[in-house]
Parts: sequence; structure tokens; C-alpha cells
Amino acid sequence: MNRYPRDWPLTSARIRFERASGRCECTGRCGLARPGGRCPAVQEQPHPDTGSVVGLTTAHLNHQP
Repeated sequence: MNRYPRDWPLTSARIRFERASGRCECTGRCGLARPGGRCPAVQEQPHPDTGSVVGLTTAHLNHQP
């Protein structure tokens, strides 16, 4: 955790809930191609393909912190 800024929880929440509006931002990188682009998975709702409850996280797209 020492590699993350102090305000990481707030930054992560902004990304997940303001920018992404509580929806997955995946556009096929998960291996499930989506007509029209973006995955329909929504935070705390059953995933449309797996039925598992969705828990959004924030990741580095380029794998660099």
C-alpha cells in the first residue's frame, strides 16, 4: 500500500462510481466480446454472464503504479 497515494480510496471511488457510473469499463479484454462495446456488468448486481455478484475494482491499465 505504500506505493499508493494517501487519497487512493477516494481516487478509486471516483473512478469506479463517477467516471464509470458503477459499471464495468471492460470492452472485451475479459475475453467476452460485447456488441456495442462496454460490458453490462453493474456494481453489486449479478453479472449477466456468470451470475456472480459484481465487485468493481480499480486497476492500472498499463500495469504500472
